[in-house]
Amino acid sequence: MEDYAFLIQAYSSLYQTTFDESYLLKAKQWTNYVLDNFLDSKENFFHFSSQSAEELIAKKKEVFDNVIPSSNSVMARNLFRLGTLLDKNEWKQLAIKMTSKLSGIITTEPVYMSNWGILFSEIAEGMNEIVIVGRKMEEIRKEIQLNYFPYAVFLGSKSKVIYHCSKVVKLRIVKQ
Repeated sequence: MEDYAFLIQAYSSLYQTTFDESYLLKAKQWTNYVLDNFLDSKENFFHFSSQSAEELIAKKKEVFDNVIPSSNSVMARNLFRLGTLLDKNEWKQLAIKMTSKLSGIITTEPVYMSNWGILFSEIAEGMNEIVIVGRKMEEIRKEIQLNYFPYAVFLGSKSKVIYHCSKVVKLRIVKQ
């Protein structure tokens, strides 16, 4: 599970830094695969091994962040961000359900739930969608991404907007 979660995270990040839609499509493809093969739909968490893996005495679900964030916390963040990028409300809602179930421990034991805490704050603050369109898209993207926007996802196209955006943010770059 963790391999797929980190692969999806990488594809999503690559899309946002290059606007190459093939990365976004791969992130979507692998997310659908993970949802079909790892999700326990009764508990709304992901098993560590797929449904087609060898039958074990107990199926593990990793939720505690350690040195490496847990596979469920990475996948929940993927669902929330990709749900925003691709306008898939059901993915965002699943991420919210997962986080809500752990909200008590996220706030009382943040050391073991750090990646969940980041998602918790992203959900609370909401994600801004920064859309860059036009011939100078690449130049503008590079300039904007010199700054840190913790609650933002980036979309871009040279000729047209492909994905629906729920919020439009006007952004002005001020050079110092």
